[in-house]
Amino acid sequence: MKRLYRLPVLALLALSFVAVGCDSGEDEATDAELFVGTFNVTKLEHNVTASSATQVTGVLKSAPNSSQTPFPYTVDDIKVTLTEAKTFTITVNYRAEINGAPAAQGGRPDQTVAGTYTIAEASKTLTLNITGFSTPVQAAYTISETGQATLSVPSVVFNQIFGVTMYQGTVRITMQK
Repeated sequence: MKRLYRLPVLALLALSFVAVGCDSGEDEATDAELFVGTFNVTKLEHNVTASSATQVTGVLKSAPNSSQTPFPYTVDDIKVTLTEAKTFTITVNYRAEINGAPAAQGGRPDQTVAGTYTIAEASKTLTLNITGFSTPVQAAYTISETGQATLSVPSVVFNQIFGVTMYQGTVRITMQK
């Protein structure tokens, strides 16, 4: 009789271990999964070091009083789209007065760069293989479950892609889904 009494207790104990061992089925998303989608650039910073950065806050609509208008002041928005198929596009939409101005006055058409990408989660590196560029662009990154990401790229690469010459050091790009 004692033996029969122990069997349900052992079965209940075994069931509790199985229930504890099962997760809710909601695994954390990988960085690669978090990057899929469209991001809006919210902030650009350059001369980024561990202790400081020269902030050129995001995509602002009004230019400062200056004879040379910095890149973010000439832009309405910058969108970065990454797909599950590991392709990307970066689209810079210039302000209408910049877009329609002659090149001699700083005008330029909207710009899109595209290509493929890879993510190395262990080293937190996003590599962009830009169509028409012979050298891949490597960006250190952070990304959160809330859809905020930062990319840090050498300014020389950023300047070459977008024709900007004012940035120095490392450019940190903050973007939000």
